[in-house]
Amino acid sequence: MCGIAGIIAKKRLFEKSRLEAMSAALAHRGPDDRGMDVLACAGNQEWECGLAHRRLAIIDTTASGHQPMADRQQRFRLTYNGEIYNYRQLRSELEEKGYEFVSHSDSEVIIAAYQEWAAGCLEKLRGMFAFALLDTQREVVFCAVDRFGIKPFYYSCSPAAHFVFASELRSVLASGLVARQIDPLAVDSYLAFGAVQAPLTMIRDVRVLLPGTLLIFDLKSGTCRIQSYWQPFADEERGSITDPREAVALVQARLLESVEAHLVSDVPVGLFLSGGIDSSSIAALANGTLKAGLRSFSVVFAEDRFSEARYSQLVAGRYCPEHTRIQASQDDVLKIIPRAIAAMDQPTIDGINVYFISQAVRQRGIKVVLSGQGGDEVFGGYSTFQRMFWARLFSAAAGWLPFWRLPGGKDMFRVGTVKTIGILQAKADPVELYAVLRQLFSPAARHALLADGASRGPRSGIQDAVAESLRGQVRGLDLFSAVSLLEMRGYLANMLLRDCDFMSNSHALEVRVPFLDHELVAAIAQVCPAIKARRPAKYLLRRAMADMLPPELFRRPKMGFVFPWEIWMRDRLKQPIDEQLYGFEQAEELGVNIGQCRRLWELFKNHQPGLSWSRPWAVYVLLSWLKKNVRS
Repeated sequence: MCGIAGIIAKKRLFEKSRLEAMSAALAHRGPDDRGMDVLACAGNQEWECGLAHRRLAIIDTTASGHQPMADRQQRFRLTYNGEIYNYRQLRSELEEKGYEFVSHSDSEVIIAAYQEWAAGCLEKLRGMFAFALLDTQREVVFCAVDRFGIKPFYYSCSPAAHFVFASELRSVLASGLVARQIDPLAVDSYLAFGAVQAPLTMIRDVRVLLPGTLLIFDLKSGTCRIQSYWQPFADEERGSITDPREAVALVQARLLESVEAHLVSDVPVGLFLSGGIDSSSIAALANGTLKAGLRSFSVVFAEDRFSEARYSQLVAGRYCPEHTRIQASQDDVLKIIPRAIAAMDQPTIDGINVYFISQAVRQRGIKVVLSGQGGDEVFGGYSTFQRMFWARLFSAAAGWLPFWRLPGGKDMFRVGTVKTIGILQAKADPVELYAVLRQLFSPAARHALLADGASRGPRSGIQDAVAESLRGQVRGLDLFSAVSLLEMRGYLANMLLRDCDFMSNSHALEVRVPFLDHELVAAIAQVCPAIKARRPAKYLLRRAMADMLPPELFRRPKMGFVFPWEIWMRDRLKQPIDEQLYGFEQAEELGVNIGQCRRLWELFKNHQPGLSWSRPWAVYVLLSWLKKNVRS
């Protein structure tokens, strides 16, 4: 994995030192090589262009994979982060068209693919990516992110002044061209869901590209144009497979194909093995491909009810000859929390677990791992797939029920009560219902936690546009596909993938996600809803892997990869949280009501019913992030 950055600015604003600072802010993402190009476009005397790259060498680890990369004619310059798993097939196709290659990297294939198919090249790429390609002849910068948003692309566009982009928000800020002003709407969205909702970022003038989106910056006009190039479940053939055996066979074939593609690498590949069905399926399928199995890693806890050690060991014993159990104790996590929060590009209630295991895996010499992330979204593993059905019925009946108002006082932190009333008020709108089901803090609670003067009114036009786009995408879909899409575009894209990216890359570790393959998702879209939604959860995946996994895995209850925060926050972690919340004399200038934050923390310590660890933890992380990134 790599880090990319760039500045395209009017000459009066461009300084090479700005680009150097952006590159330095990404050093942790690419320790193997670094590159920087400063150049002008043909005949353009107004703009200066600079591209930077930090490399983690995975494919073609030689110097020929150096970036920014140019074509032979020096027309194009590319800075790229990701992996194109079908690059060999594309290379062969392009060679038949007369293209010649000097490296064995996927980066060079992207340049040739763009030269041949322009924006249509995105339809050809299979993998995870974020890149910017400067066309000096047409005087445009062509930028894109993969279909699921696995790789991030942050940018700031000031018309007729500058276009700045990078793999991380902190790198954009390092340019010095963007004011370090907090966006109150982003803070509100963080409190609503535990992570900032794209395209917003914590900084007012910085945005992030949505999944399956391209951006073109035109130097002649100094403006950005953004458009979507892919949406899940848009295929006209969806729901056409009605035979369960045919459906299972199709999933088996596509899943194996995806895992095989994700093993393309010039360095050894490892596996995050949790003991759940998703990562266990990858272990089994990869074993058949590699013949020697993957080197696997799992985190275990002394607290038995949080540990999946028994199940991960069952799978490792069958498919992973070299398995490492990483013990996580309160003391271990307490030591890394300050570093993990410092690694957060934006605040999030998740991700400490990824930081912890990524550090341990990288220390053992592994640069690439596979992860089961995405399996729940694709195959229907979350409870939202069932809860959405009942929420829609309940919400539709709201007109027959008395009017309810959201509670205030300490009751505004009672999750069950607040969500029930939110469902009643959602008017059966699937996007609104999904937001309620995934809600961390209610509007009333957010109003209390945000300081006077912070924007807590109606959502911005950007948020409304995203919500309306999602409504258009789910319109006409069966309920299973609609929830799958909303999970991909919501919880997955805005929290899980973002956290995994900056937490793993803080240790220069690449994480690959075979379940997030557009060919696999397209195959599942062809299966009729009645089969996909069968019980138990993940019916199709269970059937597809039934002969390859230990039966104990199918009988066990679902567990997420979550640390025992509920226990630890009332034990050894209580003191540092106390110190943080009571160390702030004033937080109103940061948009936070410190008094309400402390009140929430005290309610948790006093075991208020219905108040889980994630709420006070969210406040602690937010204050820690603001203190480091804004107040300093």
